[in-house]
Amino acid sequence: MSKSYQEGLCERKSKFDKNVLQMACEKGNVKLVKSLIESGCNKESMDTDGLTPLIYASRDGHLEVVQYLISIGANKEAKQKDGWSSLIYASQLGHLEVVKCLIASGANKETKNKYGKTPLNYASENGQLEVVKYLVSVGANKESKANNGWTPLIDASWNNKLEIVKYLISIGADKEAKDKDGMTALMIASRDGRHEVVKYLISVGANKETKSNNEETALMIASRLGRLEVVIYLISAGAYKEAKDKYGFTPLILASSNGKLEVVKYLISIGADIKAKTKNGKTALSLSNGQTKDYLLSIGAK
Repeated sequence: MSKSYQEGLCERKSKFDKNVLQMACEKGNVKLVKSLIESGCNKESMDTDGLTPLIYASRDGHLEVVQYLISIGANKEAKQKDGWSSLIYASQLGHLEVVKCLIASGANKETKNKYGKTPLNYASENGQLEVVKYLVSVGANKESKANNGWTPLIDASWNNKLEIVKYLISIGADKEAKDKDGMTALMIASRDGRHEVVKYLISVGANKETKSNNEETALMIASRLGRLEVVIYLISAGAYKEAKDKYGFTPLILASSNGKLEVVKYLISIGADIKAKTKNGKTALSLSNGQTKDYLLSIGAK
């Protein structure tokens, strides 16, 4: 193979802007990867998104290729345009052996992308339990916060990864940590209807009356969004049904004003104050419409 041909091969791009070395790494063809490197292909070449050969191999879980690239000095801290490193990709996608290899070679376990999220944040969010355990075992910060203030526990709670939630709690993760909106893991889980996560967090003592920056509790958030199953559970666990946010809205007023009829019916069935008023003097009825308003009128609301 002539030198000019070798150089041309290395520079040739696919319609997806990948060169032949990047494609070989993506497919895990270690023999071809070695041949291309020995022919002079650049081990740090980037596609238009900034992915290097090592990032491709790590993302797709090709351990042998990763080991080879590291052995010849590939930059393990290289990041694509949004700040994703090889370790972040491997952690997110659960490639445990690749994660171990990268960490053993000195990869930064606290590296962050443009969202401020670490490998542990992504492993937690995506339910990669063995990766989470390994990262914690090598000292990854279990309280690391992304730009929005989310910790690994909040990530796992949001994405309904109960086993991760249980593990993080078992090693002492702060269940009362708040994001930039003052939201805890319990609030996020309640907001998104993660019933089993809500139950577990309550069972380990999560504070159900903590308030967000808008002074909403988990019950208020669940009521506003119509998460009936969560509302029923929180009430059964003793959540205060007459709590008020900074505008004076109660769970019933929030449910009524957002048209969450089944939640409205449930809250009224357990004695929620139908006469409660906001700071501006508005009631559940005055802020309702449609079927919710018809229902409130039918039971004598004023």
